[in-house]
Amino acid sequence: MDDFIPKPATLAQLREHLGRHARVIARPAAPGAPPPGPAAAPGGDPIQMEAVRSFLGDDPVFIGHMLREFLRVNDPILGEIAAGVAAGELEHVRQLAHKLRGSARLAGANDLGDALAELETCARPGATGDLQAALARLRREYERAAEFIRRSAAPSVAAPPLG
Repeated sequence: MDDFIPKPATLAQLREHLGRHARVIARPAAPGAPPPGPAAAPGGDPIQMEAVRSFLGDDPVFIGHMLREFLRVNDPILGEIAAGVAAGELEHVRQLAHKLRGSARLAGANDLGDALAELETCARPGATGDLQAALARLRREYERAAEFIRRSAAPSVAAPPLG
């Protein structure tokens, strides 16, 4: 994809760009339909599928592909974050956490996004938060989201993409 969306982006802009590149037409919400619900309380589903469907549409094959792509792209970033924390490269950690937080929110992984926001805050200059505790929370939330994607009851999410 050789395109970009400047921040802040609206859902309409994101849908338009995704539709252009992924050849998916996102359906607008039905008139009078309630907006996607708030994030689940910790311990609930780590991926808010209503939010994912509102953004990507109702095609389970495409949703499955995009969630698997989320893991493929972000697994290495999680490793980079851990290495950055170990090396004391806090600015790099903060930038990576910010990047992954945006991806997590788009994937409906709100608890993961919250963990990344905490890590991003702890990595700021002069921050007093517990960076190691924030990293441990990030790892737990990422694994919850990854496990949800891997074990999802929907075959299109659990199965590898069709060749």
